[in-house]
Amino acid sequence: MAEHNPAECGIMIDAPTTADRDDAVWIEPLGDGTDTGFDAWIHIARAADHVPTGGPADTEARRRVHTRYRADHTRHMLPAPVVEAASLTPDRPCDTFAVHLRIDPAGRVLDAELGPGRLTRSWTMTHAEAATASGDPAHPLHATLALALRFAQTMLAARRNAGALAFYDLLAGFATNEEGQIVRLDSAERNSGYIIVQEFMIAANAQIAAWAVREDLPILFRNHRLAAVAGDPAELRGELDDIAASGDGAAFEMLRSRMKMVSRAATYGPTVHGHHGLQLPVYTHATSPIRRYPDLVTQRILLAAALGRPGPYSPEELAATADHVNEHLDAERRAKAEFFKQRAQAETARQMEAADFASLPYKQFARVLQFAVERGEAPPDSPTRPPAVSTPANSSSASSPPSTSTAAPTSCPCASA
Repeated sequence: MAEHNPAECGIMIDAPTTADRDDAVWIEPLGDGTDTGFDAWIHIARAADHVPTGGPADTEARRRVHTRYRADHTRHMLPAPVVEAASLTPDRPCDTFAVHLRIDPAGRVLDAELGPGRLTRSWTMTHAEAATASGDPAHPLHATLALALRFAQTMLAARRNAGALAFYDLLAGFATNEEGQIVRLDSAERNSGYIIVQEFMIAANAQIAAWAVREDLPILFRNHRLAAVAGDPAELRGELDDIAASGDGAAFEMLRSRMKMVSRAATYGPTVHGHHGLQLPVYTHATSPIRRYPDLVTQRILLAAALGRPGPYSPEELAATADHVNEHLDAERRAKAEFFKQRAQAETARQMEAADFASLPYKQFARVLQFAVERGEAPPDSPTRPPAVSTPANSSSASSPPSTSTAAPTSCPCASA
C-alpha cells in the first residue's frame, strides 16, 4: 500500500445488508516482523456527538434500548438521519472513539490507549469478502486481513487457554456467544471474516472496561454469571470440542440444551462482577453505540473522561439506566419465549388433529403425546391406543375376554419412555 497513517485507517466488516456501520479495524505488525506482535486499532463511530443527552432522540433510544432486526424490516434505535450522520463511511473523514492496542505474539496486551480518533482512509467489506481477501495474496488488503486473521486466532487461543467457552464451527454453522450458549450462525457469517470481527470487538470491549476500572470510572459494565451447578467452563468446552469432532448430533443437541440451562443472562451495571462466559475479570459493551443504548451511554462517559469534561451521569442516573435496560431485555426474553411456546403448541395441536404421526421425528411425536396427556385425551390412532384384538373363531380362547395389554408396538418411538 502507499504511505498511510495506520492510526487513521480502518476496514468495516459487516453483513451484506448492514446500513449502520459503527466499527472499523486496522492492524500492523508490531516492529519489523510478523512474529513480534500486533499494533491494532478499533475505531468506534462517535454516535454521542449526534445524540444530545436527554434530547428527543436520546429519550426514544433509551425507550427502545437497541435496534431490532426482523426478516422484513429493521427497527432502528436511533432516527434514520442520526444513523446516517453517525455511521462510518469511506466517502468522508469520520471522527471516532479509538482503541489502540499493542499485543504480544501470545495475545497479551502490552499497552492500551483510548480516546478521540479519526478515520480518514477506510474500506467496506462483507464477512465473506474479508475471509476471501485474507487468503488471496493478489487482493490489495490481503496483508492487513491476513494479519487480522492471525490476530483473531491468537486472541481466540489466549481466551480458550484462560478457560473461556469459545467455540466456532464454521462448517456446521455453530458458535458460542458471549454468555456461553451455542447459537446458529447466519450463512453470511460462516467464515473467518466473522471471527476477525468478533475477536477485535471482544478485545476492544475488554480493554475499555479494564481502562475504566483503572481510572475508577463507572460505566455500564457487562456482568455475567454461570449457574452454580454449571461446572468448569473449560470442561464444558472440552466436551463441546469432542462432540463436534465426533459429529454426534444427538449429543450435540443435549449439550446445547444443558449449556442454555446453566448459562444466566448477562446484565449491565455500574459495578464490576466479572464475565464468566468470556472468562474475563471485567467487560463492557462499547463498540455498537448506533445499535445499543448501553454502548451509547458508555461512550458519553468515556469521551467526557478523555476530554477532561464533567461526567454526563450521576451514580444514581447510571444505576437507573442499567436497571431500565436489564428490565427491558428481560421482558423481551420472556415475550420471545412465550411466543415460541405458543407457536410450538399451535403446531403440536395441528399435528394432533392431522393424526399423521408416521412422518414425525421423535421429539415432535413426543410433544404430541405430551400435549394429548395434558388435555386428557389420546390422539386418534396414536400408538398409545391399544390395538384392536382379533381372535380366530376356532381359538381355544374364543370365549375369553379380549386382551387388555397396552404394550406399545416395537415401532413406537416412545416404547422405552
